Amino acid sequence: MSRRSWSRDRREGAQVIASCDGVKVEYQLPAAARVRATLHDAVGRQVGVLDIGVQEPGTHRLNWSRNGEGSRLSAGAYFVLLDMGSGQVRLKSIVR
Repeated sequence: MSRRSWSRDRREGAQVIASCDGVKVEYQLPAAARVRATLHDAVGRQVGVLDIGVQEPGTHRLNWSRNGEGSRLSAGAYFVLLDMGSGQVRLKSIVR
């Protein structure tokens, strides 16, 4: 059984779900927007970046299972900074 930890920012329609597989983010865009996401470890080091580009309105998903160097994510706390055009959301996640 995999343990999961999640947090949600209801104002922005974003949630992050973490498990032993990595960090999964689901978010909703009310209008087309340029999307960029960065993944940071507990001490603030950037360990991943996804520059997605412009996305259409609707529900979208991201998945991180490896860091920027190609290694699997270690167990611990992570923060996702999701920039969705006119707004940013910061979400916390725990990988076990």
